[in-house]
Amino acid sequence: LPDVPVSVGPPPVALGRPKVAWSERLRMLLGTYLPLLLMVALALGTWWLVKVAPQTTVEAQSTALRHEADYTLERFEMQRFDKTGRLVALLEGQQLRHFPDTRELEIDTVRITFTAPDGRVTHITARQAAASDDGVTARLEGDARVESQGLAGEPPVLIEGQRLLANIHDQQISTDQPVRVRQGGTEFSAESLAYDAITRGLTMQ
Repeated sequence: LPDVPVSVGPPPVALGRPKVAWSERLRMLLGTYLPLLLMVALALGTWWLVKVAPQTTVEAQSTALRHEADYTLERFEMQRFDKTGRLVALLEGQQLRHFPDTRELEIDTVRITFTAPDGRVTHITARQAAASDDGVTARLEGDARVESQGLAGEPPVLIEGQRLLANIHDQQISTDQPVRVRQGGTEFSAESLAYDAITRGLTMQ
């Protein structure tokens, strides 16, 4: 066997971990965990702000509209047609004022003309009227008068009162106020009335 040199002496001493000062350890820990600590602090701060912030309720504040016209028309007319394009109603007036608070049209010197399917015409007049802004109904006030043409050879129906309600869509007239009805030599007085300009049906109380 070859000769192997052997040295005899004390065993080698294992090198231990070098001691680190506490300040250096603290700096290392802060460098490692500081981002996490900042995130936790930010989350806690946000939660605290939400808890202590005053609860605000957003309420829709509707400003009361004043009774002022937003537009006016002079010597106007509004026409209504049926599905076939036939003119069935015509609303005319000296002046029209639209009020957005009531969504109504106030009309001076109003005139409404109905045309029945058989061609008969009904004229309605009054000093003033308040109509819905879609033109479906109108309250006529002040010397309101209805003249509905009769069939061939029949005299027209005349209705007079101080307040009438006209349904322009259905061509109907009604009132809960005293009225006078005349046809030829016949005259009626009634406390209320309902009249259909298409069928010429008349109901009085």
